[in-house]
Formats: sequence, structure tokens, C-alpha cells
Amino acid sequence: MLLLSTGIVYSQGTGKELMGTVKTNDGRFLEKVTVLMKGTSMGTVTDSYGRFSLKLQRSTAKVTLTFTHTGYLSKELEVEVGKKIEITLSESTENLDEVVVIGYGTAKRKDVTGAIVSVQTEKLEKEAPRSVQDLLRGNAAGLVIGQGNSAKGDADLLVRGKGTLKAGSSPLNVVDGVIFDGTFADINPNDIQSIDILKDASATAVYGAKAANGVILITTKRGKKGKPSITFNGNFGMVENAGMPAVMNADEFLKYRYDFEVGRRTEDYLKAHPEMFVDPRLLNGTNQLDWYNYDQKTPVTNVTEDQLIRSWLSRLELKTPEIENYMNNKITDWQDLVFQKGIQQDYAVAVSNSNEVSNYYLSLNHVDREGIISGNRFRNFRTRLNLETKITPYLKVGANTNFAVRNEGFLAADWRSEER
Repeated sequence: MLLLSTGIVYSQGTGKELMGTVKTNDGRFLEKVTVLMKGTSMGTVTDSYGRFSLKLQRSTAKVTLTFTHTGYLSKELEVEVGKKIEITLSESTENLDEVVVIGYGTAKRKDVTGAIVSVQTEKLEKEAPRSVQDLLRGNAAGLVIGQGNSAKGDADLLVRGKGTLKAGSSPLNVVDGVIFDGTFADINPNDIQSIDILKDASATAVYGAKAANGVILITTKRGKKGKPSITFNGNFGMVENAGMPAVMNADEFLKYRYDFEVGRRTEDYLKAHPEMFVDPRLLNGTNQLDWYNYDQKTPVTNVTEDQLIRSWLSRLELKTPEIENYMNNKITDWQDLVFQKGIQQDYAVAVSNSNEVSNYYLSLNHVDREGIISGNRFRNFRTRLNLETKITPYLKVGANTNFAVRNEGFLAADWRSEER
């Protein structure tokens, strides 16, 4: 509810500056209220005394302002420039009438005393969530959700952090009132109507010790009255690694080995063995035969170019496979082999309807995603059927079924070996 009354406000006589004050129902000044002029990008926020000021770019008799603040009802109001106005905002009680699932039924939020977080997924479908964790990430307080970097997109989920050193800390998952022992990867995020999280000890009163780490209650969609509804969601995208540090190429790696070997030798040693770690093909003032005999127990009288290069690479402490690859000009860009630009596809179609005697919701979902690592791929086919029929005024028969076929047998590259 929003009440408006004419009162004390400050306005310049020129009419080019609009000033006002925003208060609450009990007379307190309301700070950080967003005030926007409709149809323009002009706006401001109220100060600690609830005051705001807007400078008009052109002379006009009336303007339309919108007032918004978290926890209060927004309002759009047409005001006359030059008149004194005072705005009174009332708190929003809309969320108090929201129905939440509490484990043994439903209740209005204003009647619930336990710690419950509710997430309505209708507005989140536009974000193209890959998993249930994507629906919850950033939308539910008290949840610790990891980042899913694989093609599967799954991540660990904890309610209020880890509560044990050795035992499991995962919450209990309940789908449509039934304990769900599967993985969230088997559930299509587009099939979810709402998610409620029970975070306090009252959850154990319904589900027992299994709920010691919290409960995640998932309610799937049902048909709505009216004409049959057909919904199609299609997402296509590409993923690639970002912010990866650049790695050295072959020449840069040899330069690094040269700096390392020179840096660990004394000055006297380097004077006694000039250009010891320099490429023998680039020597300046040092004979190749003398250079080769630096580390020979028995000096030789002739040497081939192959022997010179192998001796140089050995001094740089390259391993035998690395030396052989260099001699055969086999240079591998491991980042190019390990990482890829992955294609991700997600298609879902759903049919639903409801009438006086029946209610149904049927969905099909196909997922085919590639990760940023070569060989990392996830394929999944999921379908759900929620059916309910009213046989008599006091008897209903229904079934909630979910079927999923996952293919996770693809062999991903061990990219961590690149660090070793």
C-alpha cells in the first residue's frame, strides 16, 4: 500500500528542479529510495533524511516519477513541477502470503517460524540453467554451492557449510514428497516449479537423522487449467577456457633452462667454461670442439653437429624423450591439444493441461554438452510424467515418474598433468 499526501518539500521557484521527501508509514525518513523519471534515464536516490532532488533538462508542467525500495511497494506518480510533495511508502506484505513447502505439507510464509528459503523458478528459466545447482546458486541464502566446470555442470551443495569432519555433509533431497536417492543430473531444471530449503533442526522432526544437514524440497510442475500448453526451450552455446596463463614455447623453454643453469653456477665456473650453455651453433669466440670437450673425460678430436646439439640439451638437463623430440622437430602445444572450444546443446519440450478430473505434465529433454577439456562430454536424455486423475470426489490416483539415461563414459584429458 502506498499513501501520498501534500506536505513539506523544497522546490526552487524556477521550476527546473524537483525536490521531495520520502517517509515510511510511521513517519521515519526512508533512505536509498530509487527515484526515476519515467521515459528518461534521469534518476536519483534519497539521502539519510529521505530527501531527493532532480534537475529537469527542459521546462515542463508535470512529470511522472517512480519510487522503488526493497521491502516496499513501488509506485508510479504524476507530480506537478514546482509543488511541494511528500511521499509515504508502506511495507510490502506480498511475500508473507507466499506458500512454502515445510516437509509435512504447505504453509504461508507468515505462519512459518523455521529457517526456510524458497526459490520460485519461473523467472530463472530465462537464465538457461544447466542443473538444479544453477537454479540455487546466488538465489538461496545459507547455501554453499561449488562451481561446476565440467560438461555435466554438477557441483557440491552444502546447507550452512560443512558440519562434520568425517561423515557426509550433503543435505537430504526430496522430490514431490519422496526421498530422492539419485543425482540432480537426472532432473531437468525446466521441470521444477519451486525449491524450498529447510535449514534448521525442525527438518529432523519429519525426515529423521537423514535431515541433519538440511533438506532440499523440490516440487515439479503440474498442468494448469485452460487450453493445453506446449512449451519448447532450446539453448545452443559454446564454451572455452578463459584467463589461462600463457605457456612457454620451445625457444622460450630453452631460454628458461639456459637462465636456470647459468644462475646456479659460480662466476669462476662460467669463466673457466665460456658459453657452456649456449647453443653450439651460435657460439661467439669459442671453438665447437673445445666447447664439446668441457664435460668429456677423454677429449675428442672431432665431433658431429648431432653430438654437439645433444651435449647442449643434456647440459640444460632435458630428459631423453625431450631431447629426441627436439632432434626430430616434434614440438607439441599441450594447451592446444588439451583444451577445446566446446559446443553445448539443450532442448526440452513439455505438454501440460488440467481440467476438473485430470491433470498431466509430460516433458522430454535432450542434453549434449562438451566441456573445455578435450574428451569431456556429457549426454543425457530425461523425461518426466506427472499424472493425476480424480476418480471420485474423495479419491485421486496419480503417479510422478522420472526417467533418465546418462552417458558419462567419455575419456577426458588429464589436463593437470600439464602442471607436472
